Amino acid sequence: MKYYFYTDEEEQPCYDKQHFIDEMKRFGINEMEVFEAITCRETNIFYCEFSQEWGDKGEDTCGKRCNHYEPRNGIKGCCKFYSNIGYEAGKKVTLRLK
Repeated sequence: MKYYFYTDEEEQPCYDKQHFIDEMKRFGINEMEVFEAITCRETNIFYCEFSQEWGDKGEDTCGKRCNHYEPRNGIKGCCKFYSNIGYEAGKKVTLRLK
């Protein structure tokens, strides 16, 4: 699935194309300039998809201490909300309603 940002500023959430289509319909516009989200793998930090925050891997911020920890396999191990894939803004594109 492809994701986009509203701006090219850092530390902002990215959204799928349907989000922007819904926004265009809501505001009665036919096109919107956005920035493509490019994936990048991180090595020293992780992203929590539940809290939508970044954390340092070595600081014991993810795991059984977290109230939202849920193992991917249902038993133990990596949390289902843990990700080492981040997104950064790429080129500016124009999304249009059909």
